[in-house]
Amino acid sequence: MRELTEREKFIIDCVIMITSSKAKSFPRIIRQAILRYIRDTKYPSISNDEWHEIALNIDKHKDSTMDALRSGFSDALLNPTKIIQNVNMLTLDKTIRENMNNIDLSNISTPDLSEKDLALLLAAKQMKRDFDEKR
Repeated sequence: MRELTEREKFIIDCVIMITSSKAKSFPRIIRQAILRYIRDTKYPSISNDEWHEIALNIDKHKDSTMDALRSGFSDALLNPTKIIQNVNMLTLDKTIRENMNNIDLSNISTPDLSEKDLALLLAAKQMKRDFDEKR
């Protein structure tokens, strides 16, 4: 197995600081200080400019991933025949349906959601309620 590069390891550290509930319990300035310490002690080859580029790329990729999620969910809601035509969507749909009882949508924060995303979340919550009522 190939060893990760310093850059790849630092990207993982950055993502952990963005996604970990434990890390997110710290204010942003503290998370940045932690990352600076990690970078300076473990990955000195990562410059400030490279760190900035990594952060921008993480944000861009996060947005791209969320767009794919929105698009897939929207297609599933508005055009269910697309699911049948796409093996990946069919597999995802099957997995979600088989694990619906493990899905909890109640803790999703809504203040940062766009109007379109909020509408999709409300539709998902309604689907979950319908599923729960049928059980």
